[in-house]
Amino acid sequence: MKHVLDILALILSWQGVVLLAVFVLRKPLIKLVDRFTLGDAPKAKFGSIEIDLGKLVQDGSKAVDNLNEINLIVARGKLIEFEFAERSVGATFNETQKKELSLVVRELRLKLRDLEKQNV
Repeated sequence: MKHVLDILALILSWQGVVLLAVFVLRKPLIKLVDRFTLGDAPKAKFGSIEIDLGKLVQDGSKAVDNLNEINLIVARGKLIEFEFAERSVGATFNETQKKELSLVVRELRLKLRDLEKQNV
């Protein structure tokens, strides 16, 4: 009897409901995933709402590209700030701080070069 109660408790928990729904709906879910991954569904319709998935993917890709460009610009600005600090106020730092700042500047330069090469 305890096992039955444990099984009922699992089924009635939200995780159990999700697992049961995935199990029951596995074939339609597999078909849906296949349609999205194979590119056979340029549009999805949910009731009266229709979504152009191709445009959604393009817009998402453009947004990611724009964010990457903004991140590169911010990183370049930060590198300039670090280089300025290294030259102007670096003399007031102790040796450990100077080494750490120098390491940060070097690492940021290398990462920026790598990212800029990837974006070309």
